[in-house]
Amino acid sequence: MAKRGRNEEENDDLKNKSSKQQKTISNENENEEDSPAVARLEEEDEEDDFLRREDDGNSSSEDEDFEADDNGPRKKNRESQLKFGMVCSSNMNRSMEAHFQLEKVGLDVYSYGVGTQIRLPGPKGQEVFDFGTPYQAIKDTLVSGGRANWFRERGLLDMLNRNIGIKEGPERWQEAESSDLAKLDIVFCFEGRVFDLLIEDLEGREPEEFEPIHVLNLEVKDNAAEAAIGAQICLELCNELQKKSKSLEEELPKIVSVITKKYKREIMSKTCYI
Repeated sequence: MAKRGRNEEENDDLKNKSSKQQKTISNENENEEDSPAVARLEEEDEEDDFLRREDDGNSSSEDEDFEADDNGPRKKNRESQLKFGMVCSSNMNRSMEAHFQLEKVGLDVYSYGVGTQIRLPGPKGQEVFDFGTPYQAIKDTLVSGGRANWFRERGLLDMLNRNIGIKEGPERWQEAESSDLAKLDIVFCFEGRVFDLLIEDLEGREPEEFEPIHVLNLEVKDNAAEAAIGAQICLELCNELQKKSKSLEEELPKIVSVITKKYKREIMSKTCYI
């Protein structure tokens, strides 16, 4: 029998970790059985399905981070603690699993969605909520009318219980103030369409401080098991970036290259200014 490759063993390790992590986030009921993985979350309508944007710019290879003035870029006064943004469509599954993992190790992390509304699968069609609806209110709606078991069996209640413990409700990237987004150093997306929408939003904003934001994208399927694996890859990358925070522009492409080769998963990168 052929020996297993190193990448296969590392991915198996991540899958084993993700299986254990999913068991820790459920506090719905002391007598509940372990729920199966979250069913594939329904994403936005077909009219929002954009083609993946090809990376048309490279990260700067300068040793320092910069702000801009009338004479061009100047050194940016970055804090030693990087600020990370995790982004998916609805700020429910992939971005929140990554938020959960990064926050556990003490990284400064925020999370958002870029969709128009929150869309979850339901027994009779999609359950639709506006951004800003508290996670607790979403959960209360799902368990009403004797439907709790349907959502519990598909892991949605576990997901919401995790989210409730992190922040109040899902936040929409496009509704955030530019001054708040400018504080982010790294933004991590989990789908090409999400990456496209986020870049479109950043490029449509009038730059105020010309703060650099490094936007990365890793393709991750929208289910609980894949979200946990994606979050672990993201966590490893972010930990390495944090170690190199003082020379982020120079080190980011190198770290992305190492992680890409290790897991054989493409990571797109683009630097924007806000």
